[in-house]
Amino acid sequence: MNLAWKLADVLHGRAPAFLLESYEPERIAFARRLVATTDRAFTVITSRGPIARRVRVNVVPMVVPRVFRSKAARG
Repeated sequence: MNLAWKLADVLHGRAPAFLLESYEPERIAFARRLVATTDRAFTVITSRGPIARRVRVNVVPMVVPRVFRSKAARG
């Protein structure tokens, strides 16, 4: 969506072409945050111990389906 509105605004003359230069740095920052978050979640979920087990057995099955049903997760 970020790129789509920028392209549309540039193509329709509502924004200067250099606006498109902001797309890559914004996406790279988002990608880095996503990878870091995924790494932390994976570490917690795969670690040994009672807290990790409780998260795997009790929390994940309740939270993940709700997240995927949410409008925000579907974009």
